[in-house]
Parts: sequence; structure tokens; C-alpha cells
Amino acid sequence: MIKKIRAEEKLSVSEIETIINGCVEFDTVAFEGVFRFEDTSKHFFMLGKNAVESLIMVTKPNLRLDFSKAKIFYDLKTLTCKTVFLTLYQTARNVRIIGLDLQIRYIGEATTHTLYGLYNFGHSLLVDRCNIEIYAEKQINTAALANYGGIDTPLDTQADNLSVNDSRIKIHIQPKESLLPCEVYGIHNYFANSIQISDTYIEVRNCGNGSDQCAVGLYNNGRFCRFSNNNVKANGGHNTGVSLEQAHACGMIDEGMYSLISNSNLVGEWGGSCIGLLLKGEYAKVNGCKILSTHTIKGTTVRIEGHKIILSDNILTSTSRNARIIYTVGSAVTICGNILEVLMNPDICKSGVGVMMVNCSDTIVADNQFRNIKNCGIYSKQSRANIHNNVFRSLDLPSDFKEVMEDDLNYENRLEKGENFFTIN
Repeated sequence: MIKKIRAEEKLSVSEIETIINGCVEFDTVAFEGVFRFEDTSKHFFMLGKNAVESLIMVTKPNLRLDFSKAKIFYDLKTLTCKTVFLTLYQTARNVRIIGLDLQIRYIGEATTHTLYGLYNFGHSLLVDRCNIEIYAEKQINTAALANYGGIDTPLDTQADNLSVNDSRIKIHIQPKESLLPCEVYGIHNYFANSIQISDTYIEVRNCGNGSDQCAVGLYNNGRFCRFSNNNVKANGGHNTGVSLEQAHACGMIDEGMYSLISNSNLVGEWGGSCIGLLLKGEYAKVNGCKILSTHTIKGTTVRIEGHKIILSDNILTSTSRNARIIYTVGSAVTICGNILEVLMNPDICKSGVGVMMVNCSDTIVADNQFRNIKNCGIYSKQSRANIHNNVFRSLDLPSDFKEVMEDDLNYENRLEKGENFFTIN
């Protein structure tokens, strides 16, 4: 059965929620027209020790929420705790959200509280062809979609099997002054397993100043997750890339296990410190991606802190003045078949290293192409690695360029002295 909710009926939030949760399983709720919501009565519940307010709470399982003929505007003036537009409760399993077009605008004062578009606790949520935009001129913590599994386990969690397909996420936080810590996430997955995100565009921007301001496109610490065919940009709001005291930006952070990341564009840009991809978990495989760290003083294209990771057949570039294309402290890491290139004239760069290994063991670096790297192709500090069949090319190789360097304190000190802003560790 299809139940329609039309904007011209001017139903209250509680009436809309009653219709949704009063449906029989496998019903469709179709929204039609332009809906405008403001600070109205919200549901209050506890998430651990944290208070959460939600405008709409869905508790019924096996529903299809069809927003393909609707547009929703949500304006807020106050945040008193975690605030959510739409929450999928634990009992709301197998819910499908289709064609949601949601624009959220925060017009209140700066706060340490967090604003969410969707917050999911339900198993097997499907988000398909949705568009979520969040805008604020004051500092707020925010995420377009948060998926809360809540427990670190290889067994089932409440929010497993999230699927996001063919969707668009855009967040712009543009404060005139940076007085508070501020974190901005496109999608944030917390200990939920077996999720998949594909064919999705994510752009997050945080224009704050300082290292306690960050923009992250995708965050995951769940297991067995797949990320494919996505275009992810994290932006620090400083397009000349000459200020270290700017928001930090990271395209994707993966702290999970057994992640598959493929055929995606991952960018950290316009920040004081920018990372394209940060890998902190184990057994991840990254294949066929274009990863970039650009317009930044301190740029790392891929930073590897986890172990037993495969990085293969990717295009890895940077326009950082102190480029570290790959920086790894992980062991049993395989780096093969990649193109690594600094897209900036060496005369402008302060320093540049293709692969920097620190305290690594059982690492393989093979069959890669290194192009336009200023100082050193591969630098190995207290590491044990198998290095072979790599190609080194440059527009204008400096006279002191080294293809492969092992521990050399004098050389390391020269790198540090040359770049001024960035230490090896």
C-alpha cells in the first residue's frame, strides 16, 4: 500500500511521524511537494551518556520512504545536544530511503553540539539517489549521514549492511572566526560492518583556522566494508595552500578491517595539512583509485598506519610544497604498480619524497613509477623492505636527488631544514 504525505496538507511533525510508524510492514510512504521545517518539537532520547534530539523518528521495519517528488528545507536556530533531522531506530530494519532531497541550514551561534542529516541504528538501511546539503556560517560539528553500530565486533551489529548508492552529499561550514573545535564529516560509520558505499559524490568544506578544525569526506571503523566508484573531496577552505594554520582536510579515513577501496577519487585539498587517504586498520586493499593531496603546505597523499595493506595500481599525486606521496609506518605493506607524481615545479617545492618508510618491516615496494619528486624517491628509516623494478623520472632532477636512501641522519636533517614546517615524524 502507498500512503501519501502532501506538503499542502501542512501536517505537523508528530502527525507525519504517526503516519510513517502507523504503516503496515512493506508499505510505501510517498512525500509530495515542498516541506519546510524549523525548530519544532523533537524526540529526545539517550545514546549512551549523550542526549539526542530527532525531528522525525522512524521505528517501523520494512518500509519504503519515497521522497522523489519532494524537497525538504530544515532551518535551525539552536542546537542543545546532538540534533538529527531523521533517525532510524533499532527496530527500523530494512528501511529504504529513496530520492531524499534535504537542505539543512543552521543560522544560530557557534556551538560544540553536532548536527546530523540522517542517523541510523537500523539493520540493512538502503539510501538510494539521495541529496543532503548542510550549510552554516557558524562553527558546528556535523555529518550528513551517521551509521551507528556501537560495538567493535565481527558479529552482527544493529546498523550492519548499510548501503548508499548514487547519492550526493555537500557540506559547507564557513565561520568568520574559529573559537571552538569543529569536525565535519560527509559519512561517518561507527563500528557497523559490511556496509557498502558506491557511485556517491561527497564534498565537505570547513573554512576554520587551526589544527582542531577538520573536514573528512568518509570515515569508517567497521569491518568487511566496500567503497567503490565514489568521488570524495575534503576541503579546508584555503585555496592558495600557503598557510599551515588552516583547517585540516582528509578525503577518507579508514580504521576498519578488511576494507575494499576501489575506482574512487579521494582528495584532501585547500588545508593547512591535507591527506587524500589515511589507512589505520588492517587488511585493506586499495586498487584503481586516483588519490590527491593538493593546495597545502603539509601534504600526504596516502598515509598508512595499519598493517597488511595492499596499495596497487593507483594514481597518487600532490601539489604540496612538502609532498609525501606515501608515508607508512605499517608492516607487511605491499606498494606496487602505482604512479607517484608531484604536480608542482621542484623550484617551488620545499621538499618531496615518494615513499617514506619509518620503522617498517616486510614491506614490498615494486613496479612503481616516481615522477618529479624533489629530494628522494624512496626513503627507508629503520625499515626492512624489498625494493625492486621501480622507475624514477623527473622534469628537472636536483643534483642531490636520491632514488633510494636508507638511514642517513644528515640527509634527514637537510629535509627537515629545507621544508621549515614539516618534521619527518
